[in-house]
Amino acid sequence: IYEKDKINTECCEKPKNELKKTKSYMGLSKQYYTRLEDKRRNELKSNPFLTTQTYLDTTFGPNGTGIVTTSVNTPTFRAILEQPDGKLLVLGQSEAKGYIARYDKDGNIDTTFGQNGSILSANARIFTGGFIQSNNKIVAVGDGNYDFIIERFDLSGDLDTSFGSSGIIYTDISGSDFCNGVLTQSDDKFILYGNCTVNSLKCGAIVIYDQDGNIDTTFGSSGNGMIHVFNNGMNESIIDIKFQSDNKMIVAMDVYYSDYSDYDIALVRYDLNGNDDPTFGTNGSVKLDINGQLMNIHSIVILPNDKIVVTGGVNMSSVDIYILRFNADGSIDNTFGSNGNGYNIQDIGANDYGYSIKLQSDGKFMVVGQESHNSGNSNIALIRFNGDGTLDTAFGDNGVLITDVFPNDNDYPYKSALFQTNDKLVVAADNLANNSIILVRYDIDVETGCCHPNDIKALKKRNSTSRSMMNMKVVLKCCNK
Repeated sequence: IYEKDKINTECCEKPKNELKKTKSYMGLSKQYYTRLEDKRRNELKSNPFLTTQTYLDTTFGPNGTGIVTTSVNTPTFRAILEQPDGKLLVLGQSEAKGYIARYDKDGNIDTTFGQNGSILSANARIFTGGFIQSNNKIVAVGDGNYDFIIERFDLSGDLDTSFGSSGIIYTDISGSDFCNGVLTQSDDKFILYGNCTVNSLKCGAIVIYDQDGNIDTTFGSSGNGMIHVFNNGMNESIIDIKFQSDNKMIVAMDVYYSDYSDYDIALVRYDLNGNDDPTFGTNGSVKLDINGQLMNIHSIVILPNDKIVVTGGVNMSSVDIYILRFNADGSIDNTFGSNGNGYNIQDIGANDYGYSIKLQSDGKFMVVGQESHNSGNSNIALIRFNGDGTLDTAFGDNGVLITDVFPNDNDYPYKSALFQTNDKLVVAADNLANNSIILVRYDIDVETGCCHPNDIKALKKRNSTSRSMMNMKVVLKCCNK
């Protein structure tokens, strides 16, 4: 799976320095090269990543912009799902209530869903995840007034009253509970994870349910279908869970003291019955930081060889995005990263976070996160790494792609990224200042990482000035077209 990382990237040589990209529609760069406008020079000196090839999908959004924005009051978004028919569900919060919106495959709001395309829950404070069941029911999970909450809907957006109590299930674990997400199993069971409160400390919490929402009491040692994860007087919150090939469960957590004097990441491994696996790490767990710095974890991916790759933020001189790989047994994989130390740290702005990590079909890693430049505003950031953890410099500008949808405002893509069945990448974000959902779809060439055909299309649409023709020749040469 990693052989394609060895593709010759000499064909992807960047155009000459004087040929840059300039921003246009809603702060987004066009998909062709042009001379840099004088008014942008100072800003670009402070953050060159703002000039980058967009890879925007010209079949998505109004007029083929690749971007969709929808007005929503006080939005926060945490997950994006794809239905079997290609429609997209975006889950999160509006007006301090759980919120779901549905879009058709072209990015238009689907007014046949809920009330004119959306659902506002009367029970959940926020939806943090969801999935489509094999019976085509939509399951949304999140926080229901400090308990785990599950709501099930039919495809039209109506509550499925055959599920739980009138379509809703609450689970009170211990004290104040918060659900961070959900993971499905092959047998239609599903796992909710997050944190609960014990003795004034947060501790990790896991609950398994069957397809109908009944707690699976065979899971865990207590006979109630739940696991509490403790760690020597520190707070814990489970952020992500994935399965290895033997169906063992890798649990990724933030671990920290209440005064934040220490903030680390941890992995724990359980078997399907919820028992600790002592063969993983030290007595079943791994806890670490990078060079003693504060760090958190946001997303993990399991490779076909059961190695574990994680991303998040690490507090160096500023907060930077990192990617780190563990062997299947929880030890650091020192064959991975930029210096053979198991990790790669990328400082692309003032404060940066990796929120989602996806394994491409060519074995490369796409990290979707947030970049903040000197003015303090946050943008959507994509960083691509080769299979060995080195930066894929053939992608974007030296491996980094920045999308600034609302200039001078904050665009937050927290854990809301999805590779669709057609390999297109959809990122959902929110912008509180503009009360907007943002959907961006990228058409990324996962085979080579070279210049995308959309750049050629954009160039051909331009008039045949000598400069435009020269630019087109550069891109055509780059792509060996």
